[in-house]
Amino acid sequence: MSRTNLFVCLLLITSCICGPDRISPADEDPFAPFSPFESWVDCSTSLPVPLQNGGMLFPFSTLGAALASVPACSSFLECRRQYVIHVQPCSYDEDLVINVTRRSLVMQALGTVTIGNLTGPQWSAGPGDVARNITIFSSDDFGGNMTTGVQLLGLDDVAGSEFRVSGNVLVDASGTNGAYLELRLRADVLGTVNVTSGLVELDAQGAHFHGPVLGPAATNASQLAYERCSGSQHDAAVNVTQIGSLNMCSFGAGFALATNASSNSVRPRGFYNCFFAGQLGGPANFPVDSGTDYWITSQNLALVGGATKTVQASMT
Repeated sequence: MSRTNLFVCLLLITSCICGPDRISPADEDPFAPFSPFESWVDCSTSLPVPLQNGGMLFPFSTLGAALASVPACSSFLECRRQYVIHVQPCSYDEDLVINVTRRSLVMQALGTVTIGNLTGPQWSAGPGDVARNITIFSSDDFGGNMTTGVQLLGLDDVAGSEFRVSGNVLVDASGTNGAYLELRLRADVLGTVNVTSGLVELDAQGAHFHGPVLGPAATNASQLAYERCSGSQHDAAVNVTQIGSLNMCSFGAGFALATNASSNSVRPRGFYNCFFAGQLGGPANFPVDSGTDYWITSQNLALVGGATKTVQASMT
């Protein structure tokens, strides 16, 4: 066999094994509906674009190509699947538009992944760097209160494994027909996290928000529920509709809470071992533990807009 023919055979075999379509919904075990669709992205790949199929050995060179390859689900079984995109550490100088219509996406950083170039000192924007945004939207929902959404995550055992977003994270969940869109972030966001409409649940783990976290005006159709927060830092104002359980997070420029409603499934509700600076805005009540209340009291923080607080038992 010639070297050329051998290469073609290996290419076809590897494409079948590593390509993103190797698991089709029809071939899945119906009792194991969580088998993931997977693809890989590496902006440093030297493969020609026609050979990039998203397999481990044939990764996409752009995040946009990987996102475009994820199919929408067409049944309840498929809608329970998560679609995982493994992202090699690199700077991806592209704006991302993430369509989560009938999709549940996990973008897994295998190291430090930067959206946009950050060539300045300490991961800041340098001369000529363009802030790149992530826009997330949903135009339809399968029904049955199925959760759609996107997760930007890192690896727990890899230092610096996270997404760094040079611009904003913009979310429009108006098309989910009353179902919540899940936004889970382990990310360093230099711009604003802005939910313009729809029902959105935010889950932040080890995140750093340099800009504001803003929800829409609270209505029956538009809410931002800060469902979970763990070990995350907020440098600017936070304005949300409702909360779940927020633990060991810092809020350095105030927090506004619109309603006393509890996030869907998270208990216990409240702020635990959290640091506060700035005003606490209402009209809702802030349930806090004694550790959180220490910062509120010692800094004589103002409660404005009808805000109140209740000191409750610690989470321990």
